[in-house]
Amino acid sequence: MFNVEGRHRLSAKVILGLMCQDGLGVPRNGKAARKWHGLAAKQGDSTAQLALARMHHEGEGGPQNFVKACKWGHISAANGNQDAWKIIDSAEKELQPLETAKALQLVLKCKTAHQDDSQLLFCTKGA
Repeated sequence: MFNVEGRHRLSAKVILGLMCQDGLGVPRNGKAARKWHGLAAKQGDSTAQLALARMHHEGEGGPQNFVKACKWGHISAANGNQDAWKIIDSAEKELQPLETAKALQLVLKCKTAHQDDSQLLFCTKGA
């Protein structure tokens, strides 16, 4: 991992996701960006979780899905990323109450782990 623009350390998966998403050194590929961000997000990276929430919110690299945008936004926020609240608020405005409840149920399926003395929320397959 290395430091990008003075932010926290980013994993290689996040960097590959950003490269694919923005076309940095590779052709823009939203589907590949969603894949790489998804892999890093499931391992607890809050930057990837927020990127994945945004991609689901905007329909970038796949279908627009406000439930998944809300889910990944809440997970990113739980991992300390305050920028996630903008996506959460926007996604929840598009959802019916039962859909919001579904998103929160998906968040609850995620696991809590300890990494470097801090809590980290990550998701396993199926969550």
